[in-house]
Amino acid sequence: MWECDSRQLRQIRDLQSPPASPYHIAVQNLLPEGRHLSRNMATVTHTEIHGASVEYQQSGSGPKLLLLHSLLTDLSVFDSVLPVLTKNFRVTRLNLPGYGQSMPRLLTRVADYADHVNAVLDKLKLPPETHIFGNGFGAFVALMFAIRHDPRLNRLLLC
Repeated sequence: MWECDSRQLRQIRDLQSPPASPYHIAVQNLLPEGRHLSRNMATVTHTEIHGASVEYQQSGSGPKLLLLHSLLTDLSVFDSVLPVLTKNFRVTRLNLPGYGQSMPRLLTRVADYADHVNAVLDKLKLPPETHIFGNGFGAFVALMFAIRHDPRLNRLLLC
């Protein structure tokens, strides 16, 4: 179990960024069309998978780590831990279909979401050694991904 003192809790809290500042808005206006900033000022990009726009964000360097969010959230749910993760990993955060700015797709089974994630990994050319972390519904998707696309996976982390 991980424990922290009040100083560490303040540091974690301070990593969570406030709503868009005038600086955030000014930088956003400089970005090319189709790109925008997440709340932590990281550039968010779109690509097309099976005819639908998919939103993702990549940052950091090192071994590849894919983060999958839970229901009723989006990739910004990982904003507070991103500075820590990007010190050691090349982090890809993905908005599942219908979340954030990713266009909705008719996916009715967890297996469909797992296949969608596989298509995203192909499109982004993420290697077979990719680690995948799933939170909530993202954990179900990650687990199904491991069952259906095992050779692509290095480690699976579920929460």
